[in-house]
Formats: sequence, C-alpha cells, structure tokens
Amino acid sequence: MKEKEKLAAAYAAKRAEEEEQSKRLGGRILMMLTKLENDSTPKEYSTSGLEVGPARTRILSSQVAYNHTLTNLHLSRSNIGEDEGAEVAKILYNNTTLRKLELEGNMLGTKAAKEFGKALRVNKTLLFLDLESNQLVGDGDENPGLIDLISALETNKSLISLNLGNNKLEQPIGVHIRTMLEKNTTLIDLEIGFNNFTLADVRTS
Repeated sequence: MKEKEKLAAAYAAKRAEEEEQSKRLGGRILMMLTKLENDSTPKEYSTSGLEVGPARTRILSSQVAYNHTLTNLHLSRSNIGEDEGAEVAKILYNNTTLRKLELEGNMLGTKAAKEFGKALRVNKTLLFLDLESNQLVGDGDENPGLIDLISALETNKSLISLNLGNNKLEQPIGVHIRTMLEKNTTLIDLEIGFNNFTLADVRTS
C-alpha cells in the first residue's frame, strides 16, 4: 500500500473511532462537549484522574479550540499519550480564551512537546501551562521537541507560569532553559524540580 493510502486509511480509522465514541458519549462528557460547542461552559472544566481515551481526547480538543467561554482546563492524569497530546497542543493555535492548561501526569512525550513549541509561537493568551511528569524527553541527548518548546518562550509574551518538573531533563536542557530566560521577559514562575540538573547548574553553565 502506498504511503498516501496508508495515511488516508489511518485518518479514516481515526474518524470512524471518533464517530463511534461520539455516539456512545453520555453523562458528564456529553454535557461538557455540548456546552463547549454552544459557548455556555463555566470558566473551569476538569477530567483529572479520568481516562478519557484517545478518540474522546481528540473530540474534546477540537471543541475547546473554538470555544470562547472556558478559561481553565484540567486534563491531569488522564492517560493522554503523544498523538492525543499533540492534538491538545493544537488547541492553542485557535483558542483565545483559555488561560490555564494542566496536563500533569500524562505521557505526552516528545511529539507533543514539539507541537506545544509550535503552538506557543502563535498563542498570545495562555498564562499557565503544567507539563509536569510527562516523559517530554526521548532517549539520548537529542530532544528537538522539548528544545522547540523552550525556544518558543524566547519570543512568547503571554505565558507567565510553566511547570516542567519531573521530566528527567538533563544538563543540556538546563542550558537551553538558561538561554531562554535571558531573552524571555514575561515568565515569572518556572518549575524545573525533580529533574537531573539544578538551578545552580542553569546559572553557571
């Protein structure tokens, strides 16, 4: 099968999964999605601790992207992986209302880190981003996804709080963080604890 056909088949399978999950939606999630679509949400929603699933995460992300009432979204410990994490990051391309996004304790990985880097170069309204405990680095010293995320903050003018704690970040990432902090003028709260470098390393490297 040709590459284009494989991609088309994968996309069709995802769409079919989302349509099936949409039919099965009930209770809290259905109410949440309905309110998102109608711009009638409260300011804050949380699915923290609930395993929403890949298809529902994609559906949720597509609705939040164009919502104008939600300001705080908590998706911590929801078993969100790389592909779905990238979809969550894409919310920030279009959404201009969300102020806080919490994703602590998922498995976003390097792919989502890269997508957040792209999104933070575009988004001008997000203030708080929590990516603690998300396996943001891959094997070896090459971590372009996370470096893209950190580099985006050299020009981002809105984010004031970022949590990168407990992601097994090494000294080279600390150097990139130090360089970013020399250029960033708005970030006032940066959590980098429980990684493999210290604030002293960042200051003196």
